[in-house]
Amino acid sequence: MLLLRLFLTSIAVNALLGIWALLIGSFGELQGKVLATSLLLSAAMLAVLINSTPLQRRSLWPTPLVAAASGAGGFALFIVLMWLEVDHEIPLKLAVSSLMIAATASLAGLIALVALLPHHQPIGHLENGLLGALLAVGLWVLWIETNADWVGRLVGVLAVLVAAVTLAIPALWWFGSRQAGAEASDSGPARAHPPGHRRPVTTLAALDLTPGVVVESSTSLAAVIEQFVGHEVSFVVVNAADNIVGVVNEHDVLRAIHHGADLDNTQAVEVMSIDLVVADKNLPLVDAAHLMTANHSQQLMVRGSVNRVVSISDLMTAMINSGGHVPADSGKDPITPQGV
Repeated sequence: MLLLRLFLTSIAVNALLGIWALLIGSFGELQGKVLATSLLLSAAMLAVLINSTPLQRRSLWPTPLVAAASGAGGFALFIVLMWLEVDHEIPLKLAVSSLMIAATASLAGLIALVALLPHHQPIGHLENGLLGALLAVGLWVLWIETNADWVGRLVGVLAVLVAAVTLAIPALWWFGSRQAGAEASDSGPARAHPPGHRRPVTTLAALDLTPGVVVESSTSLAAVIEQFVGHEVSFVVVNAADNIVGVVNEHDVLRAIHHGADLDNTQAVEVMSIDLVVADKNLPLVDAAHLMTANHSQQLMVRGSVNRVVSISDLMTAMINSGGHVPADSGKDPITPQGV
């Protein structure tokens, strides 16, 4: 919360500086520098904000950290050069290089948030390769200052390919998740099993779950911990105005305690995870596990199901009860979280 308050305070101060530059006295060189500083500071904060979700999920780590640091550093360097009236070529190129690295790393980190099905994941690797090549050629052009015609054509080709693959990745995710759900729903009735034999669970809709523990957004962390202990659960669903707005899990509580939160005066809404991963109820379990792994998430919100939140332990239990069957082409352990 302290970081959020500092961020909002810096936005307010930045806005006041810009308004002062526009309204106070005649618009001269000083006001112009103040206004430009305000805009550059806003851009630096935006560079950090864009990478906040990849930073939280450690998406393609440490790419989001590089993106945020390069963006903020590049804009800060421009501010220093402007006020010191430095027009030397090397510092200017350093500032531009930082922004080029920030833009490339930000796009890579954001695209990595899209959880592709296993057979689509090579497209993500292709995207990262193209971005790296475009950045390398761009930096080469900036620093070497070549005028060769083929270099410009190469930059154009790489830029077109990056744009095409960037547009293709969300489309692959959208159609892939729905195709998986459709295949699961069209698979027909399950075979009859002998009495006492547990029917294998193949999709999220077939999970035998107990209703999740729901708390209001104003519930204190002390009360949340009591829910953990009393109901023997590892997370609670946070409700506000009859809508799920987030989830508080054990890691969220431990993180708050580590930062010195007062358990009685800190509310669930202040520490909850709001970037919930959403999946269709007909999504196969293995694909659901891949989705949670790719997003570094411990919970999955299920669309179209009464039991709307599924945890990693729910998936593990279902796979064990189904005989632990994992398709041979899944490519990786589907129930191993890579971090939160």
